[in-house]
Amino acid sequence: CLFPALTLAQEPASLSDEDKAAILEAEKAKEVEERKKEIMAKMDQGRIEFNRKFSNLSAADQKDYLKTLQEAGTLFRQQRIFEAIDKVKDSQSIIKDGPDALNLLGACYVEFRDFERARVYFQRTVELSPDSPSVRFNLCEIEFVTRNWEECIKQADIVLEKLPEAAMAMRSLVLYKKMLSYIKLDKMDEVKKIADAYTDKDDTPFAYYVEAALAFNSDNALEADRALGRARRIFRNSPTMIAPWDDTLIEFGYLQSFFGTLEEQLEEE
Repeated sequence: CLFPALTLAQEPASLSDEDKAAILEAEKAKEVEERKKEIMAKMDQGRIEFNRKFSNLSAADQKDYLKTLQEAGTLFRQQRIFEAIDKVKDSQSIIKDGPDALNLLGACYVEFRDFERARVYFQRTVELSPDSPSVRFNLCEIEFVTRNWEECIKQADIVLEKLPEAAMAMRSLVLYKKMLSYIKLDKMDEVKKIADAYTDKDDTPFAYYVEAALAFNSDNALEADRALGRARRIFRNSPTMIAPWDDTLIEFGYLQSFFGTLEEQLEEE
């Protein structure tokens, strides 16, 4: 719907209160859209600046940077976190503030449970790679584990907007984290909308873990265990698919890890 370019000072006396409200709403929406464009321009500028710096490096330095960062990633996957951080810092001595380096540093500090420092690195990464679903997912995950439920939902929506429809495994996991956040906010109508989004015919554990979460929320641990048992039997040949779902329930407090629930660990800290 288009609105005439009128300010309230110029409006005809015949405008109704509804028309006035509509004009104000349109002007407000325009201001929000312009603000979004300013933020995106800054983000794009940050990415352009990094690309410019990288292109100005010698071929040898470019090769060393990529090799060092690749080694850091390998060390991270081997859970050699201190060494991974050292390698990232080596890469930053060649060029600072690369999005992959910042993202990896954030992941390292998550392993140390230093969520606030991890959030800083992930936010800086988003400024350089605003369209990266994986970077956005990391920021969503930080809000989830630190129990910032409203912000987690906002970040989840951004991830879902940027993820292709074909990325069903990640999309369903993000939706699940969003649903759990709504459970904590006691917005059960929203929980139901998400819970009904998939069926047990989908090629993800979503339906079974939804069933488990709703059972846990109703203090029915037996039914929750049965749902989780079905998921583990069905996906027994894909343990890597099940792992992030179990991790999510541990982070949420419905399952216990070797170290106890995340809530208990946070209380200890």
